[in-house]
Amino acid sequence: MVAIRPAVAADYELICQLFSLLDSFHARLLPHIFQETDCHVRPYHYIAGLIEQPDAILFLAEAGDTAVGLIHVSIDEAADLPFFRSRRYAVVHHVIVQKEWRGQGIGQRLMAQAHEWAVDRGATSVELSVWTANQEAMTFYEELGYAPVLVRLVRPLP
Repeated sequence: MVAIRPAVAADYELICQLFSLLDSFHARLLPHIFQETDCHVRPYHYIAGLIEQPDAILFLAEAGDTAVGLIHVSIDEAADLPFFRSRRYAVVHHVIVQKEWRGQGIGQRLMAQAHEWAVDRGATSVELSVWTANQEAMTFYEELGYAPVLVRLVRPLP
């Protein structure tokens, strides 16, 4: 049985292990952008800061004593400017599910937990970024109803 709960600072080691999986995945997927790191590249005070932010949360998915996934989400507000509509929205920063635990609905449950948390805080939408090379994630998010709104283009220089 996989349980989802808010992370606490004492979960630092579990969180680092999951972020290390994400870092390794990105280094393999986009080696010209990412590089391999060690497990503790994010210091304790950084992780504790994520957890302690008043308008953010990090949920852990656990199977017994094993952390099998996490999601980091925060609340943001668009500026009230003449050319923007003011709005309150959630931003999903990271979603990680260990490869051997994928396909069991854990990612969907983490996203649902983030959506519920965001609605409770007055958010009217959720935004996230995904690397276009990560087709598995693109498909996952599209199946949850996400659609592209902005495309960032990159051109290498000589």
